[in-house]
Amino acid sequence: MIILLGKTSTGKSSIAKIIEDKYKVNRLVTWTSRAKRPGEVGGVDYNFCSNEDFDQLKRIGFFAETTTYCMSGGIKVQYGTPIEEICGNKILVLNPEGFKRLNKLTSVDIKSFLITSPREELIERLKARGDSEDEYNRRLDADDRDFEGIDEMVDFSIHNTKDHDLEFYADMIWRLYNG
Repeated sequence: MIILLGKTSTGKSSIAKIIEDKYKVNRLVTWTSRAKRPGEVGGVDYNFCSNEDFDQLKRIGFFAETTTYCMSGGIKVQYGTPIEEICGNKILVLNPEGFKRLNKLTSVDIKSFLITSPREELIERLKARGDSEDEYNRRLDADDRDFEGIDEMVDFSIHNTKDHDLEFYADMIWRLYNG
């Protein structure tokens, strides 16, 4: 199983999509209670549900791991990985806490990749996505805390900059995964 981790807007979901399409790897579609962004498709990008439905799935033991974020404005957003979907030939995007929990729970062979980008590029991408300055600063500050020390826990670190397109990084991850 390939696990991609990275701060907000490092390109991890886009890289996962390239690997999925180019190398015919199934994406493990996680669940979220957040609203769809423009262009996202339910069951493809995420399985979208309400916080109430997400909480019910948690209660019945549906998830291997979950994470809750408090967005600006006090909005609660949850993400979770369904237990039944965890298997070898998949690609999964996780945050550090989810990665730590999943690593403890599964015997599936995992190769993990931390994707990083310069902060200035992250801000540009978040602005282009339509995030407000308050929201992107909150997210980047939270990521600084959440990702502290994670580089020592993953198998590989990939630095995504404007110097290469995302297919370059997807190919690099695929080679390292199979190497």
